[in-house]
Amino acid sequence: MVGYGAGISRLLRKVGTGLFLGPLLALLLLPLAYQFTRPISLDLGSSHALPYLEGFFEPETAPLPEPLCPAGERHGPCPERLRYAYTSSRSHLHLPGIGRGPALLLLRMGGGVAGVRQTLLAGGRPLGTVAAGNFATYAYLLPASAIGPDGLTLTWEGETASPPQDPRRLGIAVA
Repeated sequence: MVGYGAGISRLLRKVGTGLFLGPLLALLLLPLAYQFTRPISLDLGSSHALPYLEGFFEPETAPLPEPLCPAGERHGPCPERLRYAYTSSRSHLHLPGIGRGPALLLLRMGGGVAGVRQTLLAGGRPLGTVAAGNFATYAYLLPASAIGPDGLTLTWEGETASPPQDPRRLGIAVA
């Protein structure tokens, strides 16, 4: 064991410190790259969301009833039309591969028939109750335990009602 330190010293002099430290530094820093997640955005009123939805009605659009993008909430240009999909008595949004760890979930929900209330669950854990009415942005801090190995599943379950002149039993509109 006495010659072990001397051997490394000779190797460093022969190969050069930079060639040895570069890969070592990369090996040490590589795990950090997987600690940071990018924001994920999904427009539930678009056809891009359809593969992730279960138990939702077909996406719809409507003129914005009021400004939904106050200056403090803007994440880009404010759309002229609102795109959304209504939940049924039990609806799911599956988000595979979003990674493990705590996450901040922002959902724009509202609309529907007055009096309708539904419970929102993440990974089977209740997050809260949402009532039909004006659209609002809801923020939830999800614990790592809410995100399973297959990703995150959000579930809306609860009351539905039929609006006038519409036979569908609607829950909450999710934009």
